[in-house]
Amino acid sequence: VSDRPSDPRTSAEDFRAYYFRDHAPGMPSRAEMEKLAPLLTPEVRAQFEAAIQAHECHLAKVGNSEPPLVQGDLLTSLFEGASSGGVGKITTETSRAIAEMHWIYGTSELNAKPVNWTDALLLAREDGHWRVADIELRGQWDFAQKGLLSERLTALAETCR
Repeated sequence: VSDRPSDPRTSAEDFRAYYFRDHAPGMPSRAEMEKLAPLLTPEVRAQFEAAIQAHECHLAKVGNSEPPLVQGDLLTSLFEGASSGGVGKITTETSRAIAEMHWIYGTSELNAKPVNWTDALLLAREDGHWRVADIELRGQWDFAQKGLLSERLTALAETCR
């Protein structure tokens, strides 16, 4: 991520590159957040920080006797995450944009054909830079993760006080 002004498509492509290069399932580690943070608005960074603190609090209290607060992919609708994908249609309105992210989870032993879905990056322009202000999880199947990432992060932050 550079300091030069960006456009919504470039920001969405940067998020996609991060996802396939650096993202791991579960709650992001602090090292992973260093790579993700420049792509996010300050508000979303703060939400992640609060959720990570709750995650660390939970681990300190229960150790390995309980599963972590976040299992599976936090950034897409599919628990397993995406194995490929790209940026689709982008709708821009003044300082806001919606970037459709077309994701694919490939075949596996349990899944005879690929799963395709579309989530959306909600982008905001701040100081000439487009950053992720939220992610709308749009999965339409049973057990899909749905809703806004910000809502999930806020709920996670409340779990360990």
